[in-house]
Amino acid sequence: MTGNDMPRWSRRGFLAALGGVGVGALAGCGGGEYTQVTGATPREYRRRTHIVAWHSFGGILQEALQKLIDEFNQSQRDVFVEAQFQGSYEQTMQKVAAAIIARQIPDLAVFSEITWRKMHLADALEPLNSYFDDRLGPHTYIDQFIQEGTVQGRTWWIPSARSTPRAFAMGGTYASWYFQNNVWAWGGNFSKGLDISIGDEPALAAGRWMVDFIRTDRAAYLSQTPDIDFGQGVTACTVLSTGSLKNTSELAKAGGFEIGTGFLPEHEGRFGCPPGAAGSGSCGMPRPSASRLRSRSCVSSRSRPSLHSGRWPAVTCRW
Repeated sequence: MTGNDMPRWSRRGFLAALGGVGVGALAGCGGGEYTQVTGATPREYRRRTHIVAWHSFGGILQEALQKLIDEFNQSQRDVFVEAQFQGSYEQTMQKVAAAIIARQIPDLAVFSEITWRKMHLADALEPLNSYFDDRLGPHTYIDQFIQEGTVQGRTWWIPSARSTPRAFAMGGTYASWYFQNNVWAWGGNFSKGLDISIGDEPALAAGRWMVDFIRTDRAAYLSQTPDIDFGQGVTACTVLSTGSLKNTSELAKAGGFEIGTGFLPEHEGRFGCPPGAAGSGSCGMPRPSASRLRSRSCVSSRSRPSLHSGRWPAVTCRW
């Protein structure tokens, strides 16, 4: 669509656009009026509805996010989205909590798979079901992703910029988050419902294999900077998040070599891949927001799969 034939943009449309970290609508606890946090609108956009979105993406990921937002701002004439970097996921959550107390909140905020739960338990998120329609809804997203943000039939955040481990090939490096891949491949789980099962035999067997792979076979090692090690040619392969793909590609280009990616290894025919939610993101609305409906259009445009950052698309449709 062009700026001339786009529908009138609202908060619901913005929500649909962000479907590509988890996005949540913030909900202030208690009564009283809430206003929008301070932002800046360029002169050419001053007649538009102003939406403030807080996020936790720095470096290349921030550049990728800004590029998508610039594309959205230029695609229509009703809404201007301003992205404001707030630090890590934990720092963003703390700032959102402080903003709710001050009754000056952003329209949208990005949370991790951990921080969104804290906001939900504090009754600080706006349920999104009332913003869904034929264009935007649970059907838009991969089932496993959207279900993570659904509690008792109500959707509290939508997935966006999901991190997904991949094997990068050019021994190797390993990191703790990817151990979940091994646990699932060995037929185990971290937990079953609220029961912890990481101490069951399948998970222990996966752990013994990893220890032997590193200490006995000496085929891998734990690294604080696996992408840099790989980019400098210290290792021939590594396991990284798809969120690292853009930066790793730049490192490979600077090093003068090409890279390829592959699925995580299987064990006896079983495959496990732990997608992140915010390393991954979820987008939510604080409740009540200063502008309940004006953000949907931006989220709607972010529902398009995008590989600007290297993160895994969270939607089922093709564009």
